[in-house]
Amino acid sequence: MTVCSELLTLVDTLVNQSKTNATRLKQTLHQRLLTVRATLDAKKSALEKRMYTAPFMRLRDKIAFVLGLWSVGLVCFILGAYPTQFHVLYTGVVPITVLIRLLRYKLKKWHYYLFDFCYYVNAMVLVYVYLFPSSTALVKSLFIFTMGPLCWSVPLFRNSLILHSLDKLTSVFIHLCPALLLWCIRWYPSLAGTERPFVVCHDYPTCNSTMYETVYFPLMGWSIWAVLYYLKVFIISASKIETRGYDTLFKYLTEDHASKIYGFCHAFGARWAHPLYMVLHMTLFVLSGALAALVFWNYFWLNSLFLVCVSRGAVCDDESSPSSSG
Repeated sequence: MTVCSELLTLVDTLVNQSKTNATRLKQTLHQRLLTVRATLDAKKSALEKRMYTAPFMRLRDKIAFVLGLWSVGLVCFILGAYPTQFHVLYTGVVPITVLIRLLRYKLKKWHYYLFDFCYYVNAMVLVYVYLFPSSTALVKSLFIFTMGPLCWSVPLFRNSLILHSLDKLTSVFIHLCPALLLWCIRWYPSLAGTERPFVVCHDYPTCNSTMYETVYFPLMGWSIWAVLYYLKVFIISASKIETRGYDTLFKYLTEDHASKIYGFCHAFGARWAHPLYMVLHMTLFVLSGALAALVFWNYFWLNSLFLVCVSRGAVCDDESSPSSSG
């Protein structure tokens, strides 16, 4: 019995020591984690301050101006000389600018803007170009997406082609480049047998559309984004967005309580603000998409004139919203 008691005492002692050591280790790791986090936050703050110093800003603006000038010139050249190859330029420019925006917006707590509809459309354009270039339903849906909500986002969010601002250039490219690509594909599809033939329709150049291609399929594509967006931004990550101070397009559009958007979204109280915001988005999508499907898809000159007007508005406007999202 004495031996058993001593063994039990020894086991209890060892267990208590293990618990004490585990507690100390946990406290030590937690303290080190806090130290590392504080160090990273300090370095992040120092980097952000350095990025906004005059020498860095001047260098960054010069680089952005040169790259922006070359990009605009290259876009115009490819559109005029090689419209059937515009997808190559699009693939090289847009994903890189979106990646840079993600890194920059992460620092500013704006990265939830990248869940907006315009980024979803850009991703779907790449899926179409490299995975489903023969899908007539998908190309017509993307035409409606780009000539509808994305193009109208340029004047609505006052996107401006300011060459020395990488952020404003990115906003213009994200909204206009997909539309320019779909313009090229609609009116200058690649010839059969080329490296990347695009099948716009089976009765080109008439390209009559069915209800499935111009109504059901686009609505299904928008609905997929809407459900995923609502779940992610308004339900799954809602508390994280509030506690960490992340900005979203919804917060940006409704921050002014005197605005019409705020009034519409809060017409039945804060409980219905998010659903009504999605209803507003769907309404704008349907109206702009109908114009694209009924007019721009069928008339080359009207489609071209519309893009010229949108592009000219981006060039002439001198101010852009902080979000610049669609």
